[in-house]
Amino acid sequence: MTIQDVLPSLLETIKEDLVLLLSSDLISFFVMGSVAKGKIKTTLQDVDFVLVIRDETSCAQLEQLASVLDSICASFSEKFNDTSFFWTSLDGPWEPQPIKQYNIGIHMAVLGLSQLYKRAFYQSNLAMTMYPKCKLLSGEHPLQIININHFEPRDALTNWVSVGWLKYMLMTGYFFLRRDLMPDFAFIGLLGYCVTSGCLNFDLASDLSSESGESSFINFLKAHSNIDALENPLSMLQNLDENNIFEIIGLFTNMINLLEKSSFPGNGG
Repeated sequence: MTIQDVLPSLLETIKEDLVLLLSSDLISFFVMGSVAKGKIKTTLQDVDFVLVIRDETSCAQLEQLASVLDSICASFSEKFNDTSFFWTSLDGPWEPQPIKQYNIGIHMAVLGLSQLYKRAFYQSNLAMTMYPKCKLLSGEHPLQIININHFEPRDALTNWVSVGWLKYMLMTGYFFLRRDLMPDFAFIGLLGYCVTSGCLNFDLASDLSSESGESSFINFLKAHSNIDALENPLSMLQNLDENNIFEIIGLFTNMINLLEKSSFPGNGG
């Protein structure tokens, strides 16, 4: 059995169990990222869920939610011996750890309704890159709840998961969080997340439409072919390595300078 074979059953089980558990407290439940686009990986797949619930949801219900996810992972791990199933609940980047031949990590971001509105006003870059392409499992589509049409170029510089935020996270992770204590898979995942997210942000600010992180990176390079931060940028993106760390930081520095000058296509700067 491959990840492609297992995922439909896993998604349906999670959907049924959580909808039954949360009932009227559930507002929206959807999947983002590669799974929503049908781009399933071979051996290591993270599944990005967003669960939007009423702000009044009790702690007891959240404890039950954790128990349900524990039970689902245990059940599927027993049924599929060559596949590991695990979950976490974080509102931010996460890279699952490979344990067996196949690995599926459930990344469950749990938001109150007020946090979803916060996305629209203070994290519009994240909402605009992820929500239009999400796969709805239950409840209302997030774009039926919030309006994210007010994105401005400066949001790509100042918002959460913005270009500046990503550069700081990368530098902090490398210089202060002890790179020697970070597993290679986690560090390489951090590099890839930062590069693709940074380019998606920049494309939003430039009025460019990208289907993926890689295509957004290509868009950025086409629009600014004169930058000298990367010697072989496409190769670097496809073969991320710790040796690229200073080149990637240079890429973000270039992006920040360009954003600050507002000298990118579609902005009239």
